[in-house]
Amino acid sequence: MSKEEHIIHVIGRVNLQYYLVQYCEHYYLVDYSSPKRVSNYGPFALINRDRELFMYNVDDDQELFLKKAKPLYLKRPIGNMLFILLSLSCFIFARILAGYHGVYDHHVIHPTMFLMVFLCGLIIIMLAFGIYDLLKIDVSKYPKYVLELTDTTSVCTTVRQEAEILIAHFLFMKGLAIGRFSNNIELTIIYGLVYTYFIIFSRFIIFKISDHHRTRGTNLYKLLSIEE
Repeated sequence: MSKEEHIIHVIGRVNLQYYLVQYCEHYYLVDYSSPKRVSNYGPFALINRDRELFMYNVDDDQELFLKKAKPLYLKRPIGNMLFILLSLSCFIFARILAGYHGVYDHHVIHPTMFLMVFLCGLIIIMLAFGIYDLLKIDVSKYPKYVLELTDTTSVCTTVRQEAEILIAHFLFMKGLAIGRFSNNIELTIIYGLVYTYFIIFSRFIIFKISDHHRTRGTNLYKLLSIEE
């Protein structure tokens, strides 16, 4: 198999920001989900589309990172399936759980109280991210590369990506609406909090570069060296 068609094999997650992958018998850290980038949150993560990802060759310290790499993430097919199930249940089961009188007939908690709980949850998660981010990895000593997506001109790909962005925005607002105005505490927790948090932080849960991804193969990635 030539280098241009070699599979990008995902080893595992090293920390909140970096994943370890193997490509052409070399090991790389992929800078995938930095908590400091606004583009990694919510629907912005879809707009990002992974056109470029920075990678660092860590062959010299591969044993260290192989020990650190853990399967603490969802693969793209599983993440997509979970997203679809949550989205469908948002429409199919919401009214059933809410009862005969409907989803929005009266509030189980005041909308202002829900927003306070929602924002407090966001603050707690972001503080946890900040603490976890203290476990930084010094990648400056490793050769730097960029993994570039080259199939952005496909009409079908563009339409699908735009549809994903619109759906993500709509479902995010739908979850917030259920959380604020639902007459059922279970709906408020599942869709108003868990579901919306899942959309906001999906980048930190799902790793979209799966083992079937290839450079200049079906997904048309190419690996470029960066001279520094």
